Amino acid sequence: MVVSEMLANKSNVPVPDEVAKEMRLWRLGLGDCQKFMAFHKKLAEERLEILAKSYCLRVHNTYMCFDGWGDGVQFLHAVIETPKGKLMKLKWHEGNQGFMEKYKSGGVGALTAEDVQ
Repeated sequence: MVVSEMLANKSNVPVPDEVAKEMRLWRLGLGDCQKFMAFHKKLAEERLEILAKSYCLRVHNTYMCFDGWGDGVQFLHAVIETPKGKLMKLKWHEGNQGFMEKYKSGGVGALTAEDVQ
């Protein structure tokens, strides 16, 4: 099972109207997307805490970082350690409201329960 689906209870948290309005304006070149990033940071921190408790993970570090699209939006990234001592980098994905595994070779992929055991 994909961890993000399990933790998201199969449904996304709706983006508050105020945040959605800010994003519509931002896409038109007006204002910024600070509320959008703050909304996702808070949600990601909550999901990371659940993930860590559910799988006995040690969270070494979290930080906000650009997502690679060049649009200035930053999302939460985390460095975790599994119970078996495997170090992993995770990246928040706002579309599925879950974490993806960052691969050493580049790119990201779905995070499964087997990955974090």
